[in-house]
Amino acid sequence: MTIASRIAEWLAYTDLDSVPESIQARARLCCLDTVGVALAGLEAPSVHAAARAFASEGGYGFWSRRGSADLACACFVNATAASALDLDDATRWSSVTPPPAWCRQCSPWPSVRRCPAGPRSPR
Repeated sequence: MTIASRIAEWLAYTDLDSVPESIQARARLCCLDTVGVALAGLEAPSVHAAARAFASEGGYGFWSRRGSADLACACFVNATAASALDLDDATRWSSVTPPPAWCRQCSPWPSVRRCPAGPRSPR
C-alpha cells in the first residue's frame, strides 16, 4: 500500500466528530489557502503547459479552466496551479527550495531581497 493510499484510507474512515475543533478550523484554512493560491496561479505559464499536455476527455475538470483529463492528470494540473505562486514553502524560517515563480524581489523580507542567491538552499 502506498503512502497516498494510506492517507486516503485514513481520510475516508476518519470520523470528523472525533477531530478537535481547532484542528478542523486549521484544516479549513489550509484548504481555503490552497484554493486561493490555485485560482491566483491559473494564468502561470506552467499551468497552461500542464493543461495542454494532459488535456483529454477524462471527465475530471481543471479548476476554473476549460478542459478535462483523467483523475491523475486533472489533479496534476490543479496542483500545478496551486503551487505556481504559493510562497508558503519559501519563508525565512524554511530551508526548502521555493517554487519557480518565486523571486527575491517579491520577498517581504529585506534580507532576502538583498541576498544575491535569494533564500537559503536546501540542506
